[in-house]
Amino acid sequence: MRSTLRKRLVLHKFGPWMTGFSVVSLLFVSLAAQSVQNESAATGSAAADASRVADPSQFPEVVASVNDAKISRKELISRVESVRAQIHLPEGALPLSIYRSVLDELISIELLFQAAVAAGFEASDAEVEADLAYLRSRFPSPEAFEQELAAESLTLDELKAILKKDLSVQKFVEDRLAPAVTVSDAEVKAFFDEHQGEFHQPEQVRLRHILLRVDQGASDEQKAIIRRRLDDLRRQIVEQQADFGTLAQEYSQDPGSKDQGGEMVIARDQTVEPFETAAFSTPVGGVSDIVETQYGYHLLKVEEKTDAKDIPFEEIAPRIREFLKRDRVRAQVELEVDRLRSNAAIQVFI
Repeated sequence: MRSTLRKRLVLHKFGPWMTGFSVVSLLFVSLAAQSVQNESAATGSAAADASRVADPSQFPEVVASVNDAKISRKELISRVESVRAQIHLPEGALPLSIYRSVLDELISIELLFQAAVAAGFEASDAEVEADLAYLRSRFPSPEAFEQELAAESLTLDELKAILKKDLSVQKFVEDRLAPAVTVSDAEVKAFFDEHQGEFHQPEQVRLRHILLRVDQGASDEQKAIIRRRLDDLRRQIVEQQADFGTLAQEYSQDPGSKDQGGEMVIARDQTVEPFETAAFSTPVGGVSDIVETQYGYHLLKVEEKTDAKDIPFEEIAPRIREFLKRDRVRAQVELEVDRLRSNAAIQVFI
C-alpha cells in the first residue's frame, strides 16, 4: 500500500507552537496504545468483538453522523491508512477496534471543525490553495502529485476538503485554545531537574540511505538482480554522476526516509547490527559498501557524526517548553471535545 501522500498529510506543517504535529497527529498520537489497551481490557464477547478482523468494504457508505454532517466509509478508510503510515501498523487486515478508534477521532475532528466554523475560524479558499501549493511543492513534479492523488483514490476536491477541515481546526486550536496555555520558566527548570538523567544524547550518525527491498523467499537470482541495481546506483554516486539524495527520492523503498532524500539520524543500538556497523564505521562524506539485512540491500552515505554528550539545560529548555505546551494544549483539546460531544447528536453505524 502506497502512503506517500497520506504521510505528507499527517506530517503537514501545523503552526509554530506544535512543530511537526498536525491536529490529526495531536488526536491520533496515542491511538495504537489505546487500541491495545482496549483489546487487553476487554473480556468475553467484548474481547472477541474488539479483535475481530474488519472488512471495510462491508461498512455502510456512511459510517457515522455528527449533527448534520456525515462521515463516509471512504474518509474512514483513508484516515486509517494515514494512521497506518504514521504509527507503522502492519499491512493487511486490521481489527475492527482500530477502525472504531479512528472513527472516534474523526468524530472529534468533525466536532472541532463545526466549532471552528461557528466561531469564525473557517479556513478561506485562499488559505486552502496556499496549503495545497505547499503540499504540491513536496513532490518532484506536478505529474508525481497527480499520480499519487490517483493512487490514494482521492480527487482534488476531496483533498481540498481535508485541508480545509484541518486548517480550520488548526486555527481554532491555535487562536481559541492554545493562548490559554502557559508554561513558566520555573516549570521548565523543574521538569529538567526531575528528568535530568534522561537528557543524554548518545553517539549519533546523520546519513542518507537507499533501501532496495528483497522479498522473503526471493531466489538467489532475484537477489542478485536487486543487488546489481544498487551496485549501479553506488557507481553513479561514487563517480559523481548523480546526487545521493536525488537517487534516494527516486529509488529508495524506505518510506521513513525516502521523501527526505534518504536522510535520517541513528544512534547506537537503535537499528539492526549490519546497518549500525556500516553507519558508524563509514567515514564522514564516505559511501558504504552494500549492506544486507533482513529488509533487503542498503547503501549509506555518512553526512555527520556526533559524539555522545549530556545535553545542557540551555540547549534543551526550548524543547522542554514545547513538549509541556503541546501536552497541555492536547489536554485542552480533549476537554473541548468532551464539551462538544455532550451537546452533539452523534450516531455510529459500524
